[in-house]
Amino acid sequence: MADTGLAQLIQLHLLDSSLHELKSRANALDVGQEETALFKHRAAETAEVRQRAKDLKQEEADLEAKTAALAAKKKAWHKKLYDGSVVSPREVENIESEIKSLTEQIELAEVRGMEILEILPTAQAEARNAEIELIRLKKKVEEKKAKANEDLKLLQAKHAEKAKFRGPIAEKVKPPLLAQYEAIRKKIGVPAMSEAREDGHCAACGLPVPTKTYERVRQDLVAACESCHRILYMPLGGI
Repeated sequence: MADTGLAQLIQLHLLDSSLHELKSRANALDVGQEETALFKHRAAETAEVRQRAKDLKQEEADLEAKTAALAAKKKAWHKKLYDGSVVSPREVENIESEIKSLTEQIELAEVRGMEILEILPTAQAEARNAEIELIRLKKKVEEKKAKANEDLKLLQAKHAEKAKFRGPIAEKVKPPLLAQYEAIRKKIGVPAMSEAREDGHCAACGLPVPTKTYERVRQDLVAACESCHRILYMPLGGI
């Protein structure tokens, strides 16, 4: 290989690519984003279902209290009607009308009470099932976050270990070539180099490499892809 410094630069490129891959894996870790979104959605639904069951239970209690109060009033009017204290036909008619109204109110309350007796168990069961599902989703989110945290620590450790070699490898690259590489890396990111494939195409962008450029690469001379501007090299294998 001609002494162009490409060999050392390729080593740096492969290391940077490896470090970049570790960072990408860390950024792509599944921390339960999908489950978290679903949890929030289900939490809102669960709150509504829970509130419906609670409202029905409260309505049931209110109806029982209302029915008891109406029955007490009806009993009081009955007592007054037959205790001999009322003698006026007009007053008797008014009491009978009041008793009739109370009877109708009691019947309506009892009908609604029967409806609640039928729908309340279902509403309560739906609320319980929703709570169970919410707990399951929360546990799933916690498990994924814990797993992602463990994986992140491992990836960070690998990254730190490999990053130790970057300085020594970079020092071996000729300054002008290193400056060119770093400028490309800063502008387009990693990878800043690309293999020139045997079919005459750039491995990074997939576009054809001009014949003259390809020949320079074959001679281990510094050349860049005219399309993506990455420094080209012939495959050497891993570091």
